[in-house]
Amino acid sequence: MGKETESVAESGEEGRVSQSTASQSPQGEEFEKIESGEEEEAHALKTRKYRKYNRMKNAAYLCGILCILAGCLLFLRNLGEDREAGIEASDSLQVLAGEIREEEDKKQPRFRADEGGNTPAVEKETQQAVLSFYKDMEMPARHVAGRRYIGILEIGALRLKLPVLDTFSYQNIKVAPARFFGSVYDDNLILLAHNYQSHFGKLHLLQTGDEVSFTDMDGNRFRYTVTGVEVIGGMEREKLAEGDFDLCLFTCTLGGKNRVVVRCRRVEESP
Repeated sequence: MGKETESVAESGEEGRVSQSTASQSPQGEEFEKIESGEEEEAHALKTRKYRKYNRMKNAAYLCGILCILAGCLLFLRNLGEDREAGIEASDSLQVLAGEIREEEDKKQPRFRADEGGNTPAVEKETQQAVLSFYKDMEMPARHVAGRRYIGILEIGALRLKLPVLDTFSYQNIKVAPARFFGSVYDDNLILLAHNYQSHFGKLHLLQTGDEVSFTDMDGNRFRYTVTGVEVIGGMEREKLAEGDFDLCLFTCTLGGKNRVVVRCRRVEESP
């Protein structure tokens, strides 16, 4: 009787254990599925972030390449414009130089040789006399290829000899330097040009004491010396007319943000 009771008790206990185990097994599987799902979701999120990072990195590389290509194209375009400007300015210069020589020949006095066959020295017009004569007059101009020119600018230190256009415009300065304001006869002439190497691209290299000259279309030559070189802001146009100068030259810096300004004083010549 006692053994049977113990056997029944043991079998009942085993049943409860097996039922408990059976009831816990689906929950364990569910927990495993949840953990597995979280791992997959974390892996998927990590994969998405990695792909997004790669896309951003590739986009940055592409933008960098496009910027480099754009810079190269801009450089080549500027180089082409520089070359074309140099050629056109040179062609105009030859024509103007010929016309100026003709004007000088017209003013050249006739010499009479003395008994020894020597030509006597003739006193030349001084700059002051020329300035007095042309005071308040409009600068003479000549047309070349449909454009008006008022003279020739020479900068020995930069080995530049350029024709100067009568009026500033963005189209004009693609060809040659142009008058921004003033007159050579009023000692307030301001000239500007692009920063092409064939134009004013080396203006910043000028130093105090360097010589500059301007020849008008009547053959009158005015000599200047550089008194100062400075950089001003691109929007500070009012500063161009500041200071003590007779001739002012300016151009853009390479980035175009600022302006290089060179001021010159006229050299007085004795009669």
